[in-house]
Amino acid sequence: DLPAATRCTLDYLQDLTLQLHKRFPDIMIHVDPLDTEGFDYHEGTCFTLYDSNSRQEIGRGGCYTLSDQIHGCGITLYIERLLLSDLA
Repeated sequence: DLPAATRCTLDYLQDLTLQLHKRFPDIMIHVDPLDTEGFDYHEGTCFTLYDSNSRQEIGRGGCYTLSDQIHGCGITLYIERLLLSDLA
């Protein structure tokens, strides 16, 4: 009973997760479509990356609009956390 736009977004996230798992089978991917804290200027799909061992946030990103004609997608990586994690 979800709206069509919500169903479309969830289908996209499921497909994206499957494609990422095929390319990177050793990483764990968890999708939480309700986690929007700190994404005030983002719109559409946003994401947060976590180190699976420390469970620390190591990056976040998503899509955003700067003006009517300027759209972007980006990611911020917290280098100091990456260097301290087991991923380095």
